Amino acid sequence: MKVSVVIPTYNRKETLKQTLDALFSQSYPKDKYEIIAVDDGSTDGTKEPVDEIINKSLCKIIYIRQKNQGPAVARNKGIKSSEGEIILFTDDDCVPERDWISKHVRWYEKDVVGVGGLLISKNETLLDKMDYYRYKAQYIDRKLVYNPTLIGTANCSYKREILAEVGGFDESFPFPGGEDGDLATRILRLGKTVIDPNIIVYHLRKNELSMSKIKQWFRNGRGDLLYRRKHGALKCYQLAVPLVTAGKTFIYAKNLFKDKLKDKLKLIILYFMRETAADSGLVYEWIKSTCSSVKL
Repeated sequence: MKVSVVIPTYNRKETLKQTLDALFSQSYPKDKYEIIAVDDGSTDGTKEPVDEIINKSLCKIIYIRQKNQGPAVARNKGIKSSEGEIILFTDDDCVPERDWISKHVRWYEKDVVGVGGLLISKNETLLDKMDYYRYKAQYIDRKLVYNPTLIGTANCSYKREILAEVGGFDESFPFPGGEDGDLATRILRLGKTVIDPNIIVYHLRKNELSMSKIKQWFRNGRGDLLYRRKHGALKCYQLAVPLVTAGKTFIYAKNLFKDKLKDKLKLIILYFMRETAADSGLVYEWIKSTCSSVKL
């Protein structure tokens, strides 16, 4: 089965090299897959690691450059340039396991149109632990998750024909956040999807608390608003940030019973900060879009 791997990239040439090395070393037959790197207007010499890999690669590698338009546009451009029956997606700061492609492809022998896997951090910071508990009940504690409404684009694949039928990623999502859940939701209406926790991609980026991390959480909340508004999933109570954040933090805290009190308190504070930033982003995007639709 012919496979295409699409990677949108922006100013991460060091980690992109590790991503490409991992893809170049896949156990899947080299003549059966291609790698497409879509440069979203990088300014750090991103093409250099791609050129290095092209010179030694046994599989087909395509480099595409576009002006900065966001990951949704980049992924769609990669899809249009691909030849595979199955399109896999990962990110430019990720390292898939050696059998990553093979495990994805194996699922398409069954009646599915999309497959997701786990994203595991290479580091062990408190933020990594926070994310672990966030996803523990949903993904890690269950062997398989069928028909999820969110499949992260760091580790997923879809049938080419299904991507064509839904029109690919919605390019009205201008930044990372919401576009992957939107695609998964639209595809779910056309067929079965699954998350297999045995399909693993490692996240290279160090997950530490910083202003850029808070901005990322805020941006995720903005994307969540766009997703919820599009799919009719926005509830009025979600605009009451303190109430919603406190409720989610309480539910999250129930998962921490095995941790030491000191770590538990730190994790609860981090989670509260994350949800406050994300919920604030959701409200900000709601106010912004509502005001822009009002004619003065």
